[in-house]
Amino acid sequence: EIDNVEGSKYYDGLSLINEKQFVIRTISLPEKINTLDVIDGRLPENDNEIVIEKRYLTDNSLLLGDTIAIDNEQSILKNNNYTIVGEVMSPLYIGTALGTGSRGNTNVGAGIVNYYSFVAKSNFNYSFYTDLYLTVDGASQKVTSKSAYLDLIAKPKISLSQFLNQSTENPSLDANETTTTNTNNFSNNVIKVYDREDDATYSDYIGSSRSIDNLSKVFPTVFYIVAILISLISMARMVEDNRLEIGTLKSLGFSNPHIMGKYVIYSGLATLLGGLIGSTLGFYIIPLLIWNIYTIIFSIPQFVFTYQMTYVIVGIAIALACIVGSSIYSVNRTIRESPSQLM
Repeated sequence: EIDNVEGSKYYDGLSLINEKQFVIRTISLPEKINTLDVIDGRLPENDNEIVIEKRYLTDNSLLLGDTIAIDNEQSILKNNNYTIVGEVMSPLYIGTALGTGSRGNTNVGAGIVNYYSFVAKSNFNYSFYTDLYLTVDGASQKVTSKSAYLDLIAKPKISLSQFLNQSTENPSLDANETTTTNTNNFSNNVIKVYDREDDATYSDYIGSSRSIDNLSKVFPTVFYIVAILISLISMARMVEDNRLEIGTLKSLGFSNPHIMGKYVIYSGLATLLGGLIGSTLGFYIIPLLIWNIYTIIFSIPQFVFTYQMTYVIVGIAIALACIVGSSIYSVNRTIRESPSQLM
């Protein structure tokens, strides 16, 4: 059931920039899992090159081409100085500076990782992995916050935990898509198995999304019902105000179906047009506005729109039945009267 496996290495080191000391997590470049999104520049091609997150560049007024130094007393990395060749975004870290912005904990410095960066895997002097990332077959087609995804990864996660507990001599293991691990103490192996739900920033994002989802089940329904009621009242009032016009048309010889057709077409077209404009606002514009607010807190490169055609068809059908039906009822009640009564 495991679809893909990729080992990863990282090192937490101190870096002094503008007389300020930070902890930078330097990670080996991924090849298959958790691949990077290059915002500017390129990926490292040599051991003295590094790519780093945008927050590090903006906080310290650095540009591509500048050089940074990372403390390397344990000689874990091959180099101490690196040239910044790119700005990247990693799916491992979705929090921004204004959000939780968690980069993890460490036993270096103040105990908190401030920034993340990536170098070529050949830059590490040790041969074992500090993290293993695994993906489950079919998981990428599931929505990660839904029960179908959680059920799919549950069995491999349990099996992996049982396997690792039987072999304490393995290096530390960590999992992201299904599992990840983590240690900076190479002499004492600590085995941990995580899934995405164990990431604090990811959990905050999913929790916020679920709150919006709960609101979306209430407010649209209320607005929809109010809109239909207003339309019903408007059409009934319109027919009442046009009594003189209806009487004139009847006196000129227009048949009842012709007179009624005018109001049926008007109410039907108004309902269809309103439904299409409303669905566009509801499925594209409003979610985009909410998403722009979310990007202040979370750093996710792409927002996927889904146009729920079933909801649109059902919603417009109900609105047509109510509004056009109301128009037919109001006009039918009016045209029963004689032209003299209407006029």
